[in-house]
Parts: sequence; C-alpha cells; structure tokens
Amino acid sequence: VSPFCGLEGESPEAWGDLAHLLGVEDVAIFMGPRVSKTPEGWRCLMEEVATQWVAGDLAAAPADLPFAPLGQDDVPDMLDLTERTEPGPFLADTIQFGRYWGLRREGMLIAMAGERMRAGDYLEISAVCVDPSAQREGLGRAATLFVAERIREAGYVPILHVRQGNDPALTLYERIGFRLHQERFVYVFAPPGWKLPKSMEKTLA
Repeated sequence: VSPFCGLEGESPEAWGDLAHLLGVEDVAIFMGPRVSKTPEGWRCLMEEVATQWVAGDLAAAPADLPFAPLGQDDVPDMLDLTERTEPGPFLADTIQFGRYWGLRREGMLIAMAGERMRAGDYLEISAVCVDPSAQREGLGRAATLFVAERIREAGYVPILHVRQGNDPALTLYERIGFRLHQERFVYVFAPPGWKLPKSMEKTLA
C-alpha cells in the first residue's frame, strides 16, 4: 500500500518492531521531525527536506475538464503514469488511501491526483502527475484544484507536500493559493539484513 512508516519513539524496541514488520525486502519512509540518529544495523538511503503547504484562498478549479473517478480497474494505467512522472511513492494498493480522479485523452490517462494522508481535519493531495505529452497545458494546476475542492466539500482542509528543489511545483502551489506551513524531514531507511532490489542498484551504486 505504502512504504510510509512512523514510530512513537526512537527506542531500540520501537526500531526492532519496525524491522520485524518490514522484513528484509522493504524500506521505511519517514516524513516528520528530524531523526536523532540512524539506529544500529540500519542504513539511511536518503535524507532530504520537504515543505508542507496548507490551502488558503484557492483559485477556482476549471469547470471544462472532465476529471473522472479512478477505481481498481484503472490501477494499471495509474501505475504506468506514475512510473513516467515519478510524483512519489505509488503502489498497486495506494488507491485504498482515498479517492483519485483522472483525465483521459483518446483513452490514455494523461493526468491524475488524489487523496493520501489524513491528520485530524487535514487531508493530503497526492500523486499529482501529468503525462509529458500533456505538460504545459495547466493540467497539474487543474488536477490540484479539482481535488482540493472535493476535499473541502468533504469537510477537510487540503494540504500537500513538495520536495525541496522542486521549484516549478512550489511556484504553482503558491500561485493557486496554498501557503507554506512548515518543513518536514524525509528519510528512507533500510532495516538490518536488507537486500538491495535490482531496481535500486543504479540509484545507490
């Protein structure tokens, strides 16, 4: 479903429980406060900063784009689109987190966005992605605002996260009415005995 994890505290027991949960084939992604240190036996594969944004007075979503709900039958196309655009972790069952909507052109899924993390009254917009063939058409903006409206209709406050250095996304979200809330630290940890997947060999070489 998702590699995102959390710990109540950084005790050896907590890390041990997480290692048991992951086994030797999965990794843990943390997004939150700074981790004090990499625990013994673990490997920190990535450490970076992301910014968290909260919806303010948002622009109106375009009314002429037929975004439609995406379901289980759409998952292969969703995985194909996220593989081409790399919006962040998206797996076969990520769709269980919430509602997703997409836009098709001649049957091809060219844009989508949906819901992921919930925290109290806040609900995260996630997997905003546009196929390279349809970029520079305002579809990322349209998808974000479409999902934000659905979230507000459901009684939640839209939030989203942006990796540091993704300046085009930062400019877009600020322009359409999101405001910077705080920085979050993002880590990818591999548990003791972890086996490096072939898909990550070039990245970590």
